[in-house]
Amino acid sequence: MSVASYSLLGHKAPEFPSNAIWINSGPMSLSNLQGRVVMINFWSYSCLECLRTIPFLKEIWRIYREHGFVLIGVHAPDFSFERTPENVEAFCLEHKILWPNILDNDFRVSEYYANRVHPAIYLIDDKGTIKQIHCGVDQHAQMESALQHLVKEIEPKAQLPKAGGPHHTNSQRVRFPSSPTIRCGYEFGRIGNEEGCNPGQAVEYTTDGLFEENVVYLRGLWQCNTDNIQHVRSSAAHDESARVTFHGIQVGVVAGSAAKTPAQVYITLDGSPLSRDMAAKEVEFSDGESVISIKEPRLYKLMKSDHLGTHVLRLFTDSPDLQIYALEFGGCKG
Repeated sequence: MSVASYSLLGHKAPEFPSNAIWINSGPMSLSNLQGRVVMINFWSYSCLECLRTIPFLKEIWRIYREHGFVLIGVHAPDFSFERTPENVEAFCLEHKILWPNILDNDFRVSEYYANRVHPAIYLIDDKGTIKQIHCGVDQHAQMESALQHLVKEIEPKAQLPKAGGPHHTNSQRVRFPSSPTIRCGYEFGRIGNEEGCNPGQAVEYTTDGLFEENVVYLRGLWQCNTDNIQHVRSSAAHDESARVTFHGIQVGVVAGSAAKTPAQVYITLDGSPLSRDMAAKEVEFSDGESVISIKEPRLYKLMKSDHLGTHVLRLFTDSPDLQIYALEFGGCKG
């Protein structure tokens, strides 16, 4: 969170752009919402941390919307495919995100709020003043307590549940340090191989056995695009790969298929297939291999371990269409 965003505390919340694109609602304005408590959530649908906040937001919206409370999402895209309104609408429909959302493709709302991270929550009172700012997936009970205080100001007799009660799915979570998100593509990413990145052109990558942590290393024929790396030839399933050494207990990959047909990705951790108790739900097992099918561009959860540590993840593919946008890691246990 930038320093500028916290400077907004105690000040009027910036108004939404009049030409903003909305889903789940017609155009809304903060001026018309005065007299109600408003929570603004900055997010993107391929962000692992953002997905962890969805159960909390669903419960907050369910419990408090009858008490003068309005929840508004601001979807600020990380990747090019997240700029497509139909993709965001489909995600919201699939995950039952029913509250209003602004599509902040030009980042105007993000700029108004000086916000550079997500998930980030801004809590606004009935007079339109920003009272709380919070980023990350923790301390939801504190945010709910602040929300209850503001609701009580407009509805003193409201019967509200205990803040941080059993509806908080993350109340018992323990957070450990983990690797940062690793972006791919030539605009924000970095390739660890000596061959480097030649934008828009296929490069034959080799490795010399020296691997830096939190850096992607490629083997085989790959192309660096603006915000992704793409494997660009058919090959034997375990000949060509992307490799990263990371620290944490959870791994997800933001990926898609350029041809919109499934691309098979074989996963190994420290040289072996994932165990069944570690693999995410979408991971399948065939002939002793752990494999996931990548099609539409989104976040695919790969694994979660009970043991924090430093590991080597390799993603092998024989598909000429696999596109990897980012690798995301987590250290949240419980």
